[in-house]
Amino acid sequence: MKSAKNDVVIQVPLHDVSILECVEERHQLLSDPTFLLQAIERITPAAIELLLKMHPILAIQRRRKIFCVSGFRVLNIATVVLGPETPVPVRMLPGLSEAQATELALADLFLTPLVFSVAGAETIDTIRQHAGNCAAGWTDLATCPLNQLSKALGKSVASLYYNDRKKRKSGP
Repeated sequence: MKSAKNDVVIQVPLHDVSILECVEERHQLLSDPTFLLQAIERITPAAIELLLKMHPILAIQRRRKIFCVSGFRVLNIATVVLGPETPVPVRMLPGLSEAQATELALADLFLTPLVFSVAGAETIDTIRQHAGNCAAGWTDLATCPLNQLSKALGKSVASLYYNDRKKRKSGP
């Protein structure tokens, strides 16, 4: 692959970014039900901006079209939260062969959830307690009651309340 110095970041209207053909059907694996957060609309545009900085959309250009080869999840979330005309930063990877682009896309589909996913709703609740008010600008889930968090995560209220009681019994 070419070095990072050849990569270019451009602003692209969200509706102009397509999924690479070789993973078009496979990227459905990234639909909301497969991830912990079921209520993507609870994420703010400010949170999307942060996500795009931390996990950029990587793309190639073929036939005057821009195709995402990595960053499928953040692209999916952005399409739910932002308007289709919203410009998003896209890191273009010039000179990638089809095989290299396919490898990146499949690695994103497999490796990203494998190494970046959390164990469950309880972990998210613990992390949000540590993030405190800092996360309030990213989603109303940062400070909402546990019953709202459990609904947004598609988990039972009892599992989070049990976890919360267990933490209180063991101390701060």
